[in-house]
Amino acid sequence: QDFPVRNDIIENAILPTLGRMMVGAAKGVGKTTILTQMMHELASGEPVLGLFDVPKPVRVMMLQKEVDSESFSRRLEQVSQHYARLQPDNILVVNREDIIDLKLDTPQGVQLLTQCIVYFKPDVVMLDPIAWFHNLDEDKSVEVKKLLAPLDKMILQFHVAMVISHHFGKTQHDNRGHPIDQNLQSLRGSSVWGDWCDTAIWMNDRGNDKALMNMFMRNGRDEPPTVVLTRDRRNNIFE
Repeated sequence: QDFPVRNDIIENAILPTLGRMMVGAAKGVGKTTILTQMMHELASGEPVLGLFDVPKPVRVMMLQKEVDSESFSRRLEQVSQHYARLQPDNILVVNREDIIDLKLDTPQGVQLLTQCIVYFKPDVVMLDPIAWFHNLDEDKSVEVKKLLAPLDKMILQFHVAMVISHHFGKTQHDNRGHPIDQNLQSLRGSSVWGDWCDTAIWMNDRGNDKALMNMFMRNGRDEPPTVVLTRDRRNNIFE
């Protein structure tokens, strides 16, 4: 069967133009780490996680509310030194101190994100983590749909791909007290989160700086891999 030609940002429709990606994990497992790494690899045109080809360098705008700007700047310095082909002009980071009032359930917040996109003209927009970009009830599907609607509009209006991170809900344990691996359905709140994305990446902690990464691909041609990632703390990336 012949497939139509796509303009993939990451090969195999992992992140197509106009694509929607979700990155999920429990707190502290490495959502921000993997997003920051992905941002540098996309901006450099290097394979994401060393696994997935990036046909050409693209412009990436990351809005992060996870850590303060000083801490995030140190993280960026660590990561950027690892990528010799990095094109710095392809990266724009907007830190939480500058977007305190950016809430996607308000007209002002939607307008602010729109202005950021118009200014930088990114190919990819990252929001980390989505929980800090709204004041809605994540358990109510109608409210989550209301939150995601302006993102879908921006995807079409500005021809961007959207990548958001989200936390897992409370960890479940088996009868021996061991944590049970979580998956796409473990994202905190409504099932709409998982329904929204074209591609999902989620991680489970394996201890000793290791995480098990799984993927779901709605439009991919190949079976997505399951990979054990190891955190390189010197460069603040996964390998």
